[in-house]
Amino acid sequence: MNIYQFFTGFLLFLLPIISYSQDYSYELRFQVHEFDCNNGVLLVDIEVKSSTEGNDFLIGNQNYRFTYNQMALTNPSIKNELTLSSVLVGNGYTAFFNPHNLMGTMGNTVSYNVQLGNGTGYPISQEWVAVGRLQFEVVNLDAPFNLSWNTEGMSPSTAIASSSGSLHQGELKGYLTFEKRFELKLFLEGAYDVNTGKMTTFLNLAADDPLSRGVLPGQTPFASTTIATPAGQPFNQAPWDYNGTEGMDIIAYAPTVVDWVYVSILQGNPGAQVVAWRAAALLHSNGDVEFFDLPDFEQLPDEFYIKVDHRNHMAIMTPSKLLNTECNAILVDFTKVNSYTSGAQFGQKPLEPGVFAMFGGDSDKVSDFPFYSISGSDKIQWSIENGIFDAYRSNDFNLDGEVNSLDKLLWVENNGISSGVSQ
Repeated sequence: MNIYQFFTGFLLFLLPIISYSQDYSYELRFQVHEFDCNNGVLLVDIEVKSSTEGNDFLIGNQNYRFTYNQMALTNPSIKNELTLSSVLVGNGYTAFFNPHNLMGTMGNTVSYNVQLGNGTGYPISQEWVAVGRLQFEVVNLDAPFNLSWNTEGMSPSTAIASSSGSLHQGELKGYLTFEKRFELKLFLEGAYDVNTGKMTTFLNLAADDPLSRGVLPGQTPFASTTIATPAGQPFNQAPWDYNGTEGMDIIAYAPTVVDWVYVSILQGNPGAQVVAWRAAALLHSNGDVEFFDLPDFEQLPDEFYIKVDHRNHMAIMTPSKLLNTECNAILVDFTKVNSYTSGAQFGQKPLEPGVFAMFGGDSDKVSDFPFYSISGSDKIQWSIENGIFDAYRSNDFNLDGEVNSLDKLLWVENNGISSGVSQ
């Protein structure tokens, strides 16, 4: 499998100036707006600017003509009209542009057309102006895409004011490349606030929030009498026994951090899985999971499950296997899809229509065998810690820094829930 590095820029080459009757010159460039590898979609912007300092001009009708490699890309279409769209009125100019079109596009040559229906035209300076956004289907990552302006023959690229100026050209050549992505999103029931659609951050430290406790690992607590939680991720104990060094140097967290989660990539079928990769990561209030390091995609199995565990919420797993593709991207939103289930067992808890969260109340992870569950053993653990405040405790089910009756109420609501996910 090839590992590519994300490419967002462009290659700019100055070509010989083509003489036109009006005394101005302009430059064109392609700019990659987005490459969605998983869905095979490339979005490219066409941009124009004046190439001569102090020589602004009014742009009118435009025909941007270029070629592309059909072995890599296909089906060009207009995704969005950008700056040069509709009615534009300003100091000393008016421009009424008709809808953009691709009339004249044939084979591997695109003809992007902008017509000035009325007015003086739009001023072009030495700042890049985005004309429009094109969409291509990506059919082959191993072929160069090679977007190249057409400056020869009867139909060169033109940007017309009252007549044509001279052209400088910016080409975009090479192979489509992309960054490795591992993006997870999930909610914890205990910390979820239905009023905001986000999770609370009471375990974290915020100077302007009197409810914040500052008891996340490595933090200096809000109260001087509170014992600080040792630095480092919290999964270095049974049943995880994970000795990763994540968080050892953290003394201050981003204000949106809720808590830690434990993420595993599993190979094999449910009930007979082996760990291919694992890590501790930070969970933010909007549900985003922040990793310290990403897996080596070349070393991952061709198919795998993603499993997420938390100190006191029932573990979840992707409902089906994911494929390890050449896109090097793992994108899972657990807030919108239920976790893996088997038979009458549960996955996640629907908090409101279309919103799922991990069940709260599962603190006795050692007793979760063979499946994760919320049971009497969790209540026993809660009873031991009940009354402890300003502390980072597993039985603080609502993650407010205290173990009290509110946590028990959450356990009572979920008592008897069993998962289809196994240890």
